[in-house]
Amino acid sequence: MSRFSESDLHDSEDILLGNDEVLDDDSWATELKLRLENAMEIWIASAFVDTRAVGILESALRAAPPGSTREIRILLDNEFHENPLAREVIINKLYSLPNTIIRLADTKGKFHPKCYIFNQGSYTSALVGSMNFTGG
Repeated sequence: MSRFSESDLHDSEDILLGNDEVLDDDSWATELKLRLENAMEIWIASAFVDTRAVGILESALRAAPPGSTREIRILLDNEFHENPLAREVIINKLYSLPNTIIRLADTKGKFHPKCYIFNQGSYTSALVGSMNFTGG
C-alpha cells in the first residue's frame, strides 16, 4: 500500500489549487475543461448531467493525441435529469462515447455528488465542489 507524506502534498500546484482556492463558476468550468482535455483517465460522479456536458466530453475525446485513448467512468443517479426524454437522449449519447463506462444508481434522489477525478499519467488530481456536470 502506498502512502502520502506531507511533502507529497506540496509537489503539485494542482493539489494545492484544490485545497486553497475557491473557484467561481467561470473558473470552475475552465478548470474542468482543461483537465478533461489533458487527462487519460477520467472519473465523474455527478447528480445532474445535461447535453452540453456530453458535448464537452466529446470535445475532450477529440482533443486526445492521435493513437492515445481516454478512459471515462461516469456514475449517475437514475434521475440525473428531470426530463425523462432528455435522460434517454443523454444516456444514449454517453453510451456512444468510446472507452466510456456508465453506471446508474437507484438512490431515490439521495445521490448528490459533484466529484471529478483526472489521471494525467504522472499525477492524479480532483475537483470537488458544488458544480454539477453541465455545460453552462
